[in-house]
Formats: sequence, C-alpha cells, structure tokens
Amino acid sequence: MESSSGCICAFYVIVQFLLIFLKLICAIKWAWILVLSPTIIFVLAFVALMLYIYFS
Repeated sequence: MESSSGCICAFYVIVQFLLIFLKLICAIKWAWILVLSPTIIFVLAFVALMLYIYFS
C-alpha cells in the first residue's frame, strides 16, 4: 500500500509542477506580448521617421 500511495503522491507532485510550468509559460508569453508590442510599434515608427527624413 505504501508504494502505491508514494507513486500517487509523486504523480500528483509532477502534475502540479507541470501546471505551474504551463502557467509560467503563459505568463511569460503574455509578458513578451506586452513588452514587444510597444517596442515593435516604436521601432516601426522610428524606421518610418528615418525613411521620411531620408526621402524628404
């Protein structure tokens, strides 16, 4: 009985760890989106400004 309960406990810990890992991945993904969106907009605006200055 002890070995089976130990196995179940280990399985539960692994599942909890995977769930936390997935939540972290999702959080990091959203953080990247929040960080990159303004950065990409800024870079595009900067490039557009440089091209405008260059061609004007």
